[in-house]
Amino acid sequence: MKRILALCCMFVLCTAFQCDNEPLEGEFVVEDPNNPDNPIDPTAGDFRVDFDGATYVADTKSATIVGGLININGLRGSQGEIITITLQGDTEGTYELGVPLNSGVEVNSAAYVEANNTGQGVWVALADDNTSQGQVIVSEIDMTNNTISGTFNFTGNNATTTPVQIKEFTNGVFTDLQFTTELSPGGNGENAFFAVIDGDDYQPDMISGVLIDIAGTSQLSIVGTKNNLESIGLTFPGDITPGDYTFSSFGSIPIGQYNIGTSSSFPSETGSPFSIELHDTVNKRIKGTFEFIGNEFPSTGNSVTITEGSFDVYYD
Repeated sequence: MKRILALCCMFVLCTAFQCDNEPLEGEFVVEDPNNPDNPIDPTAGDFRVDFDGATYVADTKSATIVGGLININGLRGSQGEIITITLQGDTEGTYELGVPLNSGVEVNSAAYVEANNTGQGVWVALADDNTSQGQVIVSEIDMTNNTISGTFNFTGNNATTTPVQIKEFTNGVFTDLQFTTELSPGGNGENAFFAVIDGDDYQPDMISGVLIDIAGTSQLSIVGTKNNLESIGLTFPGDITPGDYTFSSFGSIPIGQYNIGTSSSFPSETGSPFSIELHDTVNKRIKGTFEFIGNEFPSTGNSVTITEGSFDVYYD
């Protein structure tokens, strides 16, 4: 189930994408009859799906078509509740979820993260690498207006439970979502992120920072991502102060993690060092250095060595 871990770590990246679709003062909004407290801006497109006897309507939507991948996100509220869809392609058509493609590594998937999630409320369209867990039909990609539309359904598997619990997501639809063809640089455009992975320079195409509240605990995540969704992510306590620290491993923070797309994940080895040189909470800027050995999860014996890491990031 290592793809589940890699996908879970992509959620911070997804929420760090441009999600500035909240209606401005004076804009026309409508109410969702299933959720009257959640106004919808119809000019920003629609994203909704049924589960647990109710309709989930996203109030913040984003989509990208970058590097041969489609990524669609629907975020509700301010507590990290999100549905995210990642497709290995950039064209209209039908995408089966949860089964490996020709290479045996890439996989189309969808996932739901509960609000205030502490690691237990993640439902991913992945099961046994053999059985389809749903389908996404991309019905229209309008390259003139940069909008994408389609439908979806999936079975979400919660791998943190024994036995694995499932949740059915039905009648999913995304309509006229605006998409971008480049990753946002994040922050105010002055962000910097660099590392060396097994001797090779790593310079991301997108650098993002986001401060989120999970079950009353503030967490600050910094992510440097390439167009192929290769990423390095760092997560710290939201109130971290300048000083020298060490990373934890999967399941707690602070943590570092290297992801190869949605296929493989390498969380930091406990005790790997990092330093915070500056944390300006007023201007939302954090600067520091890091290094860590990442061991593939679940354990395969594979590892990566990340050195010379540095970041200077403005976060949202």
